[in-house]
Order: sequence, then structure tokens, then C-alpha cells
Amino acid sequence: MSCSIVALSLALFASGASAQTSPSQAELSDEGPQTVAADPGTISGRITNAADGTALADVEVSVDGTRYTAESEADGTYRIIGVAPGEHTVSFRRSGFVEGERTVRVSDTQGAIANLEIAQISGADADVIVVTGNALSTQRSTSAPVSIITAEDIERKQIRNMTDLLRGEFAGVFALNSGLNDWTTQVITRGETSWNYGTSDLNGDYMKIFIDGVELARPTLLSTLDPQTIERIEIVRGPQAGTMYGAEGATGLMKIVTKKGSNDGRLRVDAKASVGVMDSDYTPDGVTPYVHDHSVQLSGGDDDLGYRLGASYQSIGEWAQRYDSESLAFSGGIRARRGPFTASLSAFHNTRELYTANFSYSCTLPNRADTASCLRYREPGDKERGLHYPMTETLVALTLNYEAAPNWQHTVTLGQDKQSFGYEGGYSETRNYYQNTDYTRRTLRYSTVYDLDISSDFDLKMTAGADAVFYKDREFSINSFTYVDGKPDLSTAQFVDNHADSWDNFGYFGIAELGFRNQAYLTLAGRVDNGIRFVGDSETSQFQPRVGLAYVFDEGPATLKLRGQWGESVRPPIDERAINGGYGFNVYYLPNPDVGPERKVGWDAGFDLTWAGIGTLSATRFDEEGRDLIMPVDLRPRVAQYQNFGVVTNKGWEFEGNASFGPLSLRGNLTFIDNRIKELSNFYQDEEDPLYQEGDRRLSVPKFIAGVTATVSVLGGSVSANAFWLGPRRQLDGAARTRAQYGLEPDRPTTRDYYVDVPTLWRLNLRGEMPVNDWLSVFGQVDNVLKDQDSDRSTTTIAPGRVVLIGARTSF
Repeated sequence: MSCSIVALSLALFASGASAQTSPSQAELSDEGPQTVAADPGTISGRITNAADGTALADVEVSVDGTRYTAESEADGTYRIIGVAPGEHTVSFRRSGFVEGERTVRVSDTQGAIANLEIAQISGADADVIVVTGNALSTQRSTSAPVSIITAEDIERKQIRNMTDLLRGEFAGVFALNSGLNDWTTQVITRGETSWNYGTSDLNGDYMKIFIDGVELARPTLLSTLDPQTIERIEIVRGPQAGTMYGAEGATGLMKIVTKKGSNDGRLRVDAKASVGVMDSDYTPDGVTPYVHDHSVQLSGGDDDLGYRLGASYQSIGEWAQRYDSESLAFSGGIRARRGPFTASLSAFHNTRELYTANFSYSCTLPNRADTASCLRYREPGDKERGLHYPMTETLVALTLNYEAAPNWQHTVTLGQDKQSFGYEGGYSETRNYYQNTDYTRRTLRYSTVYDLDISSDFDLKMTAGADAVFYKDREFSINSFTYVDGKPDLSTAQFVDNHADSWDNFGYFGIAELGFRNQAYLTLAGRVDNGIRFVGDSETSQFQPRVGLAYVFDEGPATLKLRGQWGESVRPPIDERAINGGYGFNVYYLPNPDVGPERKVGWDAGFDLTWAGIGTLSATRFDEEGRDLIMPVDLRPRVAQYQNFGVVTNKGWEFEGNASFGPLSLRGNLTFIDNRIKELSNFYQDEEDPLYQEGDRRLSVPKFIAGVTATVSVLGGSVSANAFWLGPRRQLDGAARTRAQYGLEPDRPTTRDYYVDVPTLWRLNLRGEMPVNDWLSVFGQVDNVLKDQDSDRSTTTIAPGRVVLIGARTSF
């Protein structure tokens, strides 16, 4: 579990012992701590900043359900008198800080002491979307397994791209490195419980991704985002995410919140410059693949106004023939508060130019490396010959929040994400290729949250809302054309395609969370999606339910939460071929006017343990099933139809936690996955060459994934080691097929005979940073220390080599 969960858990739970006060507890007065009993009828204590332990003044303290209130003094202390005996819930509120809550008991003979640490809200948290629909302070009550990493975690990892950021950071989540074609970032959680179809990079069970409340137009193009602009990432796993965020949330949800300034009232400049070299076994002769990572950010603000501007540049040189990547990003954010109103606006524009590398596995075979065709791979590449992938992303998000009352809030989010992706290829005077696709997704979302104290024992938190998504894409492509005066001559092209697609979706959701004595919480939720795309008329409206239960025990410095939930979500077809039919892979697919979306149904249950001053531990058991999978069914030779046929099961365990021991801190996670085919259509069970069989493990899904980070504070700086494991997984062995093609081994009878279990892949990264003075520090990092270039994805592709990077960071 991430460090941000630790801070939040400690802020809300660690002082749980204070709820059961005794005469020996320390009450803090103007002169400091004193060991005295609280007077009868009083509630008193001291409030501090969870980040640095400093006292907090002007915190509004109120006893829920009564007229009693107070404000903390300059030293953080407060005192409320005249409180009736019994159990009371005390609320703590201050602008710019997470709302806190404590339960205490006042007796006839003595009062209660409630000391509390509360965490500062970043400028971004005004528009954070929470999976449960509630505020951050309700992490205690949520029945979902939620994982969070913060800007501090990202900074500590010194990461350069989103794929590497997500590897090993979250239980149950793995992002596969695409090696030479790293324009795509495919994030999968727990396993593959979808089938769908197609050759696009969307043909996978990928997470639904939001940035500042705006859904990405194409989640696999996450590679353009600069990790240094991120304030926090929150992930929820399993089908329960569909309740709040709708179709395509079946596999889980990732919410990214970008930075929007600070609260400390001063202007700050943060800059970083670093350079290094990649050591690869596939670098052309005489080439040094340099790596650059530079950025600058300006931020400032106070409780009422925060702002940030930033820019970054990254590049990676030719570590394999023709590979070359350059990224440039500009971003900004602003957050303003005035009375009950809060507004935040964020925007970024990212560009990336990627020239994909040439690599042939056959050239690694005996007696092949010195052939004329393979020797060319040792020569520096020509950017004019091969594929060039230009891509851009522009996102704008606006969130408005109105606090109608302390217990009633309204939030509106609107924005747009536009991604442009294309490729340009030239192999000869007449063999040229060009394609460009623009993807645009507009998001409009409203939600309201209302807290109601039913009695001294019961409280109710209600969330309701609606959202709308407007999507369109436009693609233009030509091939086999010549250039005239530097422009494509369409009259010479053998193929020209220009088409557009669009769809809209509307959803309505509601959540009720019933709490009992600040210990037991029952959650009931449901969502209706209207306008599910590419399905039959009777299937366009879908209901997605969720139910959850959490129970919290407080005992001294420890808090234990038991939780469980069940939910259902849907995933539509990835294009219209399921309902309209069409050609593909030498097969004609008949239309199916009755096709429906895929369904994901499942539950998870576990516990979260927080121990003040030590750390946290969480465990989750999950059991999910993908049903009504969209599979082709053979009707007659070379004629098929996509139908809702097939079931995939997905079961396993997730563990995550962290601990601190003086200067040493540890953070890690481990997930076991058993992802199998339960039912298949006859399309995949050809007698001569069966592709899959019932009971098979899903291809490319590992048996386990794990990550661990150890950090040691030394001489004012830190040294850390991070390791990531991708366990054994079943893959199609393309390398064996290539060896058979060259006569190095016998050909195998069927495709299934080329399925192999590949061994565990792991990567080790090292980090170190040391301050030079108050405003300057130097750092170094080594990625892929062991220089293992085996691919995550295939036996015929390669991964990046070892990267050694050094740099300096300044903040003033």
C-alpha cells in the first residue's frame, strides 16, 4: 500500500487510542503537555499537521449533533465544555486540510481527550474523484481495496515514463513493457476476463483511466503523460468500479490527479536536469544511445489560490537500429477557493516523436549474425526508411465544487481529451505509408454528496449523480503512393481510406453508505448506463450493482478494518463489427442484432491493518468471472458470427504493505493470479489446430506479480532499491517457430504445440540522492541493473537495456 495511504490512515486512525481516554493521558495546554485528567463534561486536545507535526490553529472543532463548537489556538489546542455524558463524534475541519473525525466517550466523572493529526490537502484534491463517491476522510468506511501513490512516491522513484511507474507499484496491477514499440501503455489488473476481438491495441482487458476527472480518449496512449505532473494516482480493482464510472470500468479504474499549486503562500521553482546512456546488446556500431530527462516547474499559492506551470523534455537514443524517441510536455493547473465555492482548471499538451526500431530474432540464431541482411542491423539507422509514429495529447479539465452546507456538496466536472496518433513509413520511392487518427472524448459529470446524522448511533452518506460521454474519432490513411514536391500524391496511391465514428453514453448512479457507531459501514450502490455502443437495441441500457460491508476495530495504536464487496460491470464491443458484421482474417462475420456487452461479476474480501509508527498491511481475496464473452462462432466454412458465448474465471490473492524502522522504509506487494478459460465457442476448438481449450490459463497473464522498494535515509539523502517480478506465464513461442523455419528444429504439428511457459522475469533498479545544500541536490539511478533484455510480451522481441543516469535537482 502506498505511502499516501499510510499518511491518511495515521491521520485518521493512529490516534484511535485517544477515543478510550484515561486519567493518565496527556492533555496539552498553553504550557505544553501535562499528565492530568480531563474535566467532567469537556472534550479537549491538540491538533497537528500530519506532515511535520507542527501545531494547527483555526481548526473548527464540532461535536456532531450538538451546538458545541470551538476553534484551535495558535498552539493547536482546543477545549469544549458542557458536553453531556455519552459517546460523541467530533469533527475537525480546516480549509486546505483533510477533514478528520474522532469518536470519544464523556463520562460523569471525567471528560475526553482527542488529539489528532490531519493531512494537508494538495491543490489537486479539490477535484479528486473518489471511487466510493465520498471524501478522502472516508477511507475508513470504504469496502473497496484502494491503493494510492503520491507525488513524493513518484519523485522518490525518479521515473521517466508511465509504464515503468506502474510496474510493481500496485497489488494486482501490471503494465507490460512494449520494448521497441513503447508508444503503447497497456495496464491490466488481476487478469484477462474479457475476450472481445480485433487486432487493435484496444483488444485487451485494460483499465479505465481518468485524469482530473476527464476520461482518456484512448487509454493505451498513456505513454505521452509526464509522471512529474502527477499529484496522486488512485487505483481500484475489480468490477465494482463500474458502479461509479460505467461501462469499460469492468476491469478496474485508475484516477490520476495533476498538480495545481501549493498552500504554503510562497512561490517555488523546481528544476531537474539529467543525462545518461543506455547499454544495449542491440546498439548499432559506433552509436551511443544518450538518455535525457529535464524539467522545470513553477508553483505557488495559499489556501485560496494555487497555481502551477511546468515543462519537460525527454529523449532516448538509438539503442536498437532506428529507435529514437523525443517527448516534449507543457502543463499547468490552477485552483481557487472563495467561500463555499472551489474551482480547479488543468491542462496539458504532450507531444512525442517515435521512430520504431528494427530487430530480427532470426539474426540471433547460429550462423545468421554475419549474413548480409543481419549485418545491416549493426549499422546506424536511417530515419527516412521505416516507421515514424508522431503522437500528441491535449487535455483540458474544469471542476467546480459548491459546499451548500458543511454536510452537502455539489461537484461538476467537464473537459476534453484529444489524442492524435499516426504513422508514416517509407521503404522506397513508391512504397510509402501514412495514417493519422484523431480520438476525442468529452466528459460531463455531476455528483452530490449529503451527510445525515440519523441518531447518535447511525449516520448516512448519500451520493447521486449523472454523467455523459461524447466520443468521436476520424482516421485517414493511404499507402503505396509517391511524393510530389514533398507532399503525398493521392492519384498514385493504391489504397485511400477516410472514415469517422462517434457515439454517446449517458449514466446515472447512486450510493448509500450507512454507518453505525463509526465502526460498521454498509454500502449499497447502483448505476444505469444508457447508450451502450455496438450492441443490440435491447442491450443498450445496463444496470450495474454493488454492495459492500466494512467493520473497523480500534485498539491502542492499531486499527483493523475487515471489508468485503460484490459487484457487476459491463464492457461493450470494441467496434461495430459485432453487431454489423464484416470481413476479418479470411472469415466473413454475419451481423448479430442481438449481441450484448460482456459482463464481469465478482467479489473480493480482505483486511487493512494500520499500526501507528510502524506501517500497514492489507490482504485481499478476489474471485471474478467474465461472462457473455464476445467470441466468434463457426456457422459454416469461412462464415462466423460474433456471439455472447464464453466464460473466463479469475481468482487470486493480493497483499501489500509498508513499514518503517528508523532510517529504513519498506514498501511491497504480491499478487497470485489464477486466470482460466471456463467455456469457449467452437471457433477456437478446431480438431486439426485447436488454439485454446477449456481449462487453459490465459495467455500472457503471469501466475504472480510482485514489487518491493527499500529506502534508507543516510547523510540527509536517501538510497533505494526497487525490484519488480512478472511471474511465469504462458505465451506463443514465436522464437521456436522461427528456429523451425530455418531448419534448426522440427516444425510442431499445431499452434498449441508452440505454447510454452516462460520463466519469471524480474528487473532491479537503484536510486540515490544527496543534498549539496538547502536548494541543490544531486542524484543517480541505474535501471535494469542486470541488463536483462528478454521481452515481457514475446520470445521474438527485446526490451530496453541498462540505463545509467546522473543529474541535479534544485528547489528554491
